[in-house]
Amino acid sequence: MIYLKEKPVTVVISLLLILSSCSKHTSEDTEYSSAKLVSFLNSSEIAQSSLLSEHEKKGLNHLLEDDLARASLEFNRALASKPKDPLPHFLNALTYHLISKQGDAKKADLAEIGYTLAIKRDPSHAYSYYYRGILMLEKKKYQEAQNDFASAILNKPNQPKFFHGLAVSSYYAHDITTAAGAIDKALSLDPKNPEFLHTAAIIMAAGGEFKKAEIYQKKLKGFEKHQRKANFVANRIGDWQSFHKHLKLASEEDTGMASGGFKALKEEIKSPESADEKSTEKTLDQIDDRMVIVDVVLILTQEENTDTYGLNLLEKLTLNYSLHHKFGSGFNTNFSSDNGGFSTAGAKNSNFQYFLHSITIPEVSYSINAATAQGTRSEILARPSLLARHGESSHFFSGDNILFGFGTNNNIDFKEKEVGIFLVVTPHILDDGRVNIKLDVKRSFFVPQNANVKEGSVAGFQTSTTRLISDVVLEAGDTLVLGGLSDRVHNSDRSGTQVLGDIPILDFFFSKRSETKSYKSVIILVTPRLPHYTYRTSNSLKREATRGRTSLELAAMNEVRGRYTDWFNMYSNLGTVFDKLQGNALYRELRTGDVSLEKWQSKHNILPQVEAVLESVY
Repeated sequence: MIYLKEKPVTVVISLLLILSSCSKHTSEDTEYSSAKLVSFLNSSEIAQSSLLSEHEKKGLNHLLEDDLARASLEFNRALASKPKDPLPHFLNALTYHLISKQGDAKKADLAEIGYTLAIKRDPSHAYSYYYRGILMLEKKKYQEAQNDFASAILNKPNQPKFFHGLAVSSYYAHDITTAAGAIDKALSLDPKNPEFLHTAAIIMAAGGEFKKAEIYQKKLKGFEKHQRKANFVANRIGDWQSFHKHLKLASEEDTGMASGGFKALKEEIKSPESADEKSTEKTLDQIDDRMVIVDVVLILTQEENTDTYGLNLLEKLTLNYSLHHKFGSGFNTNFSSDNGGFSTAGAKNSNFQYFLHSITIPEVSYSINAATAQGTRSEILARPSLLARHGESSHFFSGDNILFGFGTNNNIDFKEKEVGIFLVVTPHILDDGRVNIKLDVKRSFFVPQNANVKEGSVAGFQTSTTRLISDVVLEAGDTLVLGGLSDRVHNSDRSGTQVLGDIPILDFFFSKRSETKSYKSVIILVTPRLPHYTYRTSNSLKREATRGRTSLELAAMNEVRGRYTDWFNMYSNLGTVFDKLQGNALYRELRTGDVSLEKWQSKHNILPQVEAVLESVY
């Protein structure tokens, strides 16, 4: 951890306060022109500050001018010089996150990687947890969002937005006890926040606490700008009242209980099972339905170096006027055109143009963006996500099916050959929750044709294959890095005329020699994940409980529950009711849009967070 003197910190805080004036959320905000903003950033005081690198300063400037593409480029450049610093990772992730909100959904995955790397560099980086929690909410991964908001709370327990995030994610995760406790804490820190009042009213209504829900709704209605929202909340409270009334009547019909409220619901809510469901359950019990999602990233890095000596001025003349004829008798100069990977005529030259269609996909990874900003040549070959059942294999291939011919001039046979990346993954879920991954990877690629191919045979191509077999045990969410799939190719070519090409000095003009060395390496990243379900039937939950599986991803939530037990004791009845409702078809009453976070991507909300990050990191 780096601690700076008071002056640089004051400078940065002043910078952000001035930049925040660009926001127009209140009439008191002062608007600065872009010219004045640039002038301030280029001032000697800021230029001499060691708090931010030049790339980070430029990136912040572009970020606050809404030039997200340039901001991302500058933050990636900052990463190249400060890869272990959490600040550029956080700023880069935040920029990717903002880009994803403008329509480029793929950038959301890069944002997640950036937040995760910032957390790895600094496990107490609360704002990385917070924004990753927002990202998980947007992806509807509610339990992961819960865990991230809980982690943020453990590191900064006095931030009301963190508690609000936990409340929203818990509501959609059907954890009403945590939702109620978290929103209660958020309101204790910021009792007049209309977003918090909205969320509190919905959560209390969902748990049957209608008096509290109506109190929060009336407070929300007191805000002139939130009348429409208050009306929406009032309607949803009515929906929840009807829902609980219907549920109570259904319980009375099944049990003969005329009253009892939540106590009756806790004891008697049932989900009837038909004979067909029981029969299906017996069949499914014979099949292990546990599944693993295996995310695989195939990254190609390549280096190529070509040395050329000479011009061979007559070579152009040969190409223009005599493509298929030899010129001179010096260095066996041959020219041929590609014929789709095979030839129907006997080979009359020793050079064959082998080829490989591109097997890359137009997607960029977080780390590769940082490397590319510095000129390193890397690209992603593929990013498959394979879903495999416990003990069963899942297959993936990315490449080309090459049709080629072989035989003599009068007898040619055609066959297909697959050239590219072959991947077979077989997962086994262990009793302790870890995943055993058996990985079989094979890469085939083109190499120059053997020069010893006899005259009269059919011209073709040659391939080389590298195979890697691995058997490892990983925690769910951990990433395995595999290497070794590499190839090195060395090509030499010489052309020229017989006499002039052999004379010193003149040989430079009448001969040409080129030597190409290329090295390619494929790195494989393998990450097993357990699937997340948007809805679980009661039978599915029973099978999972029987297997005794635990989730390591909820460690922070468990710690929060242990540290703040008073939250959950207040609303334990609500949690019991929702546990019973998990298998009930009326779970759909929990609707998307009931509760949500405020518009986090506005400058008005981002700038204070960035300021806090700078203070906490340094």
